[in-house]
Amino acid sequence: VFFDNLVIHHNKGHLLEEDQYYPFGLKMAGISDQALPVVPNNYLYNGKELQQGEFSDGTGLEDYDYGFRGYDPQLGRFTEQDPLTDEFATVSPYQYGLNDPVGNIDEDGLAGLPVVTITAQAVDRMSAFSSFTSSILGEASLASKIINFSSLGAHVLQTGGILGLNWLTRSVGTKAANNIGSGPEDWYKNNKTNQISWINGSGARAGYTDLGKTLTFKFVSYIDKELWDGPNPFGLDVTGIKLTSIIYVTGHEDAIGRLTGISAGARIQLGPTPMGNARGYYPGLGSEQNKWRLTSSSSGINLNFEQHASVSPIEELGLHVMGYNIVDVAQKLNINYLHGNLSVSPSTDLFPSATLSLNGNPIMQYNQPSFRSNFRLPVYFTESPYPYELTLPSYDYSYKPAIWYKR
Repeated sequence: VFFDNLVIHHNKGHLLEEDQYYPFGLKMAGISDQALPVVPNNYLYNGKELQQGEFSDGTGLEDYDYGFRGYDPQLGRFTEQDPLTDEFATVSPYQYGLNDPVGNIDEDGLAGLPVVTITAQAVDRMSAFSSFTSSILGEASLASKIINFSSLGAHVLQTGGILGLNWLTRSVGTKAANNIGSGPEDWYKNNKTNQISWINGSGARAGYTDLGKTLTFKFVSYIDKELWDGPNPFGLDVTGIKLTSIIYVTGHEDAIGRLTGISAGARIQLGPTPMGNARGYYPGLGSEQNKWRLTSSSSGINLNFEQHASVSPIEELGLHVMGYNIVDVAQKLNINYLHGNLSVSPSTDLFPSATLSLNGNPIMQYNQPSFRSNFRLPVYFTESPYPYELTLPSYDYSYKPAIWYKR
């Protein structure tokens, strides 16, 4: 083959940006790429916008906009107090990432939470794939070496009577895990048995519903207005959604579409409460709550999710005055992948109502019982040592342990 007058041109594209940072966010100018041309970019450390050059003389605040507060990377501190100061009484209201920017991240200026990284070498060595060749196992192992799971949390801010919610979301899977392969497999639901399986053939399939590669479970706990028989003090409406948990389960495949691992993540949303800020926990359970565990073994993969919520302290006091105990709004979801099939088991405490949907389709509905019958405080009367003396009732305000009911 002969070519005449062959000319090759190499046109360099724009360098977007390359930056290196000290842990608290100050740029390491000496090793950051300052080459031109550079497309202007103000979204730098942790993807937050740097406020610079906004004044007429070319100067600026040089702070990062974290939504609820500004952040000064030179000081490694926020410039305003934490709106959730009462929740973190042991640390400075100006600290960033609990003073550990390597192990923690603050998404919006409210609270620093840990970034959890779990290594899972056994995920792609399940017995269901024992027929894999050694070369396929090696490829799958390399691609799914690290899986990042989401840190769970939600925080609320009461401002001007309007409840603002911060969604705290972490990455679901790493770049390597997301690029394992482009095979044709998806999650499918058998329309007769409702069994969920990872099987060949994405798209339409007779007798099955294609669920895609990511299963989205939406767990909602709410006080049903039609079933509510509890108090509505001062005419306040206490019904509505109290806790929403969205759990993602993503299947990862090799180059020919076979499942090599599962990654998962979650988002938590606390619903509004008439007075004060709702709590993303139940006071009586201590550290034994709000669990998240994704484990693998030679037989399969198991995901355990648990989340609790309760009313604000001031609302708890009001319920006690009226003779009622507070509710543990509790959600538990157990997901197992075994022998090619995926099973789902939801649980809640006694109250309130709850629904669970998969990719927008309802798969569980639970209706709450009577509030008055189940949450009145036990009353005790102390016998007076003197005749005709008035005795007043005393209440048992103790918190109750979580009781799980499979739904």
